[in-house]
This record gives sequence, C-alpha cells and structure tokens, in this order.
Amino acid sequence: MKLINYTSNTVLASKVEFADNFLSRLKGLMGKNEMLRGECLIITPCNSIHTCFMKFPIDAIFLDKNWQVVKVVKYLRPWKFVAPVRNSQIVVEFLGGTLKGREFRVEEGDNLRLTT
Repeated sequence: MKLINYTSNTVLASKVEFADNFLSRLKGLMGKNEMLRGECLIITPCNSIHTCFMKFPIDAIFLDKNWQVVKVVKYLRPWKFVAPVRNSQIVVEFLGGTLKGREFRVEEGDNLRLTT
C-alpha cells in the first residue's frame, strides 16, 4: 500500500503502517530505533501528538475525515507536543526531514489517498 498526495500526484510513502486501536495508538513510534524514508505511520482517530520517549524527530501531517490536509508539522524533535488540531481525525507520521524540499511538498488543502 502507498500513500500519495493526490493533489500533486506524488508518492509520499511506499510502506504504510497503521495505528488504529488503543494499544497501537498508545505505542505509536515509541521504542523504534529508526524510521526509513518512504515509510509512514497512520494514526486514527487522532488530533494531537507527542514525541515523548522517541529516539528521532518526525514530520507529521494532520488530516480531516476526508483525508484533506489541515496542518503540517515539520521536524518535531523528541519530547515535544502538538496541541489538538481543529478538524483533524488522522495523523500521518514520517521520519523528520521527509517533507522538506519540493519533492515531498505537502500544503494545507492537499488531498492524500491510499493506493495499492
């Protein structure tokens, strides 16, 4: 499964993992030593995140129920918090720095999709 930015027709991740129950959402990326470019974690339902106990920075995209981008957070270091984001129901987490530059540019209003 791939995650694409449907608006710009770019592949954001070619390996997608899900955290969609209490335990998987609670754990998230905690305990992972690394995350590779091309990977993402989709957390649902979710409207706020933290990076406590994490070993690396992340980029995060907050989406509404229709998978439209409502907020982008870049290079969130360990032990930081993002307060609840209005209308967010899904968060996609990437290795910090993934959303830097033009190749993976994501903006508020873009639409993301999962494909096979």
